[in-house]
Amino acid sequence: MASTAGESFYAVVSGGNVGLQLAGTPSLAAASEASTSSKKMTGADLLASLKIEIQAFKDREPSKAAAALDAIDDLEASIKKLDAAVEGDDEITPYKVASKGAIQYEVFREKWGLKSIDQPLIDRIERITKQKVHTWLRRQIFYCHVDFDKFLDAYEKGTPCYLYSGRGPSSTSLHMGHLVPFLMIKWIQDTFDIPVIIQMSDDEKVYAKDELTHETVYQLTIENAKDIIAVGLNPNKTWIFSNMKTVGAEYYVNVGKLMKLTNLGTVKHIFGFTNSTNLGMTSWVSFQEAPCFSTSFPDVLGSKRAFPLVVLSIDQMPYFRHVRDIAEHKTLKGVKPAVVASKFFPPLSGVGGKMDSTGKIPAVFLTDTADRIRKAIGGAVSGGAEFLDEQLKQGSDLSADVPYQWLRFFLDDDEELAKIAKAYGLRQADDTAPDSERMTTGQIKARLTEIISKVVLGHQSARACITDETVNKFMTRRSLM
Repeated sequence: MASTAGESFYAVVSGGNVGLQLAGTPSLAAASEASTSSKKMTGADLLASLKIEIQAFKDREPSKAAAALDAIDDLEASIKKLDAAVEGDDEITPYKVASKGAIQYEVFREKWGLKSIDQPLIDRIERITKQKVHTWLRRQIFYCHVDFDKFLDAYEKGTPCYLYSGRGPSSTSLHMGHLVPFLMIKWIQDTFDIPVIIQMSDDEKVYAKDELTHETVYQLTIENAKDIIAVGLNPNKTWIFSNMKTVGAEYYVNVGKLMKLTNLGTVKHIFGFTNSTNLGMTSWVSFQEAPCFSTSFPDVLGSKRAFPLVVLSIDQMPYFRHVRDIAEHKTLKGVKPAVVASKFFPPLSGVGGKMDSTGKIPAVFLTDTADRIRKAIGGAVSGGAEFLDEQLKQGSDLSADVPYQWLRFFLDDDEELAKIAKAYGLRQADDTAPDSERMTTGQIKARLTEIISKVVLGHQSARACITDETVNKFMTRRSLM
């Protein structure tokens, strides 16, 4: 049985083994189909349906049925609590992020059986590395994990370790949100001195977007690779690969094993795929999961099994919950990948979503000019009042204020951030500071514009130095160990 509530529930709804094999029973199949096709069926509804099914087996397999019913009873309380998020239209998948307000990150952390990045873990990282952790770990921007402690165990024992992440090239330039995981990857690589592999999922983007073709997407891969390289990754310990041009050998052997262990019902349930989803999308799951096994690239990561740490934003977590369920299967003999996950970098239009590269929602791209950045930030949604006198009197709701949330990402100075929060946030009952000591939305946006402009223009300078030879070095398959 899975070790956490979230993983146990995943096993139940996926028709996994929870002490009783139920696969193939008509009503369970119907319940599973309903769970994938109906927006109305909640987790509690599905558990109730499963309990009815299990009751039919009680006389035939009493001990197994009792164990399965106990597992479901343990889950029901937490699932009922989590259904509020589903009914409230909060949805996070790799292909859809929807929320009517601020995303309930803790709900999804608990639902998926993840752990908080808490102070004891931070203390341990600092003890091992002898330096302060990244600002984003302290501020709970990278806020949850699974088995990061086991990654630290492996690192301390001298076990080979590596980082894995990816990028789906769908535009010529990355935006500020795309930058976040790669800046964290750089910090981890520099701190722990370990290899990084980055999968450019160019073929997946062709399957997902009608306007892209196999012939044209590779140029986006190259342009996006330049943005990633400009972050400052170690050229001697980083491999960026086009998935479209890499399939084969041991990598494809592991892809094939993953495909055999994954059925269509599972991917429909996890990702919301339907009968009209193309085969490229349904099969892509195994391609994204295969780099979690160092045996996929022995010439890059060495012949000795290495421990994987995946860095991602929370919407990618479904892939890695799935691969963790099957990683130790006898045909794969792998290690469950550790994962560290971030919250979204919010769009300028509000905190209830993530920044988008389609242009439908305003964003700041890494190719933008200082004037374009100023105008974009000027239009950002704030948590303040409509009129200045009300703003100074009441303050701003920082949780709904996009400019302040962006400052939490890119203003490194903790003391300055705290001062801004006090002078700009909602007034407390004992706050008697005069209006002259309060901050306005305009002041916050002006400070943010300075910071973001510095980041973007600095990135452009670094990118301008990247030659075709530089790109070729990063994308050449070679040993990183």
